[in-house]
Amino acid sequence: MDLASTEVTRMENIRASFMSWGWLLPALVPTAYTAGRSIGTVLYILYALWAILALRKSDFHIPKPMALLYLGLLVVFMLGTTEAIDIERALHGWRKFAFHSMVFFITWTVLRARPWRSWEAQAFRWLGWAAVAAAGIFMARMVPNIIEHGLAGAALVTNGLVAAYMLPFLMLFVSRHLTSKSRLWTGLIVALPVLALVANLSRTEMVVAGLVLASMLWIRSGWKVRITMSVLTAVVLAAGIHHISNHLDPVVTGEDGRPVSPFSRDLETMGERLGGIDIHWMATLDNITSHRSTFWFGALAYPPNNPLIGVGVRNVRYHRKLFITVKAKHMHNFLMDAWYETGLLGVAMLMAWLGFLIGGITRGVRRLGDTELAHFSIPLGASVVGVLAASSLDKTYHTVSFSMFMFFCLALLWSAAHQPKESSTPTKDEPETELERALSDVLQNTENHHP
Repeated sequence: MDLASTEVTRMENIRASFMSWGWLLPALVPTAYTAGRSIGTVLYILYALWAILALRKSDFHIPKPMALLYLGLLVVFMLGTTEAIDIERALHGWRKFAFHSMVFFITWTVLRARPWRSWEAQAFRWLGWAAVAAAGIFMARMVPNIIEHGLAGAALVTNGLVAAYMLPFLMLFVSRHLTSKSRLWTGLIVALPVLALVANLSRTEMVVAGLVLASMLWIRSGWKVRITMSVLTAVVLAAGIHHISNHLDPVVTGEDGRPVSPFSRDLETMGERLGGIDIHWMATLDNITSHRSTFWFGALAYPPNNPLIGVGVRNVRYHRKLFITVKAKHMHNFLMDAWYETGLLGVAMLMAWLGFLIGGITRGVRRLGDTELAHFSIPLGASVVGVLAASSLDKTYHTVSFSMFMFFCLALLWSAAHQPKESSTPTKDEPETELERALSDVLQNTENHHP
């Protein structure tokens, strides 16, 4: 065999292995970042290089409206670079968001020629193992703190958000791999991470986990149950906020009844710029939200110089007037961060892109009228809700959970929802595309050799 044919064979093997299981690596990336930032970065770089070598230009068949909307999003995100204090950081953040979000198109390209039932079990198996690992890492980090500080040490552990928004995959994985005789173990394995999240005493993790579980019930329930759940959720949230506000450290006030703190004058100035908001109310809300509300008030009080295009991706950290109570790198809310860094144009395009995808998935599932497909969408949809919740309270739009993992889940849903109504393998009268032939070979030769 000559050198040229050897090279062709090698490239075909790279392509075949990516089509078989390499496309699933984004399922592991958030968990890898939980284990260590360098581990997650190496895993993503491996995935990106593998995809570049495996896929060809002819594989991509992106509808024109979708392509224009996505390109418009990237162009608008780039505009804020002209206002950036740190242009290099802005460009790096833009490239990172662009590369991460391309996961949607890569995943859809691999799956578009395959009926969703042919890859559903494999995808949920990988997502399940990732969820088990994320929960395991989170709980393992608690053990030394609990040994040293007692149960109070559980509150010292951070990075529980990945375990929180991956709860649906943990539940599905456990239920599929344990028999009915092992229901006690099933309940225990699922309950342990939930109890760990509660013991962590992080309001963000508890809110995310609660919304994930509630959304799973919401998606599969009728309207009567949904209305009842909405009322109960409102009551629980009101009771929770009241309980939290009564158990927080009180806001220290002076003789005039006004809050006394190193940043009280800054809060007062901020309140005046917003039309005379009461400083005591602002200080109390800052306490309840762990300083997040002050970030958001600060953004409204001191908007970017150019509200249309913002200050540049990842450049909000340099606007210190927003972070008077505590130093932070972003505002812990993807909408506020997107508005401040990419402007009104950027946040509008981001919402349009998300609305386009979620709306298209919903219409596709209804069009197919497939009960199994509707059930398939429950854990993925709930996890997307969890990521959006986490990105509204802690993460932001250019983190891995939002810009990569969420778009991976949306790609799985989109691929399933936009297959032909009677998806089947091509008949002899229907010509196969190059990608379909490659996938056919992969399924025949490597189906039983997944790592």
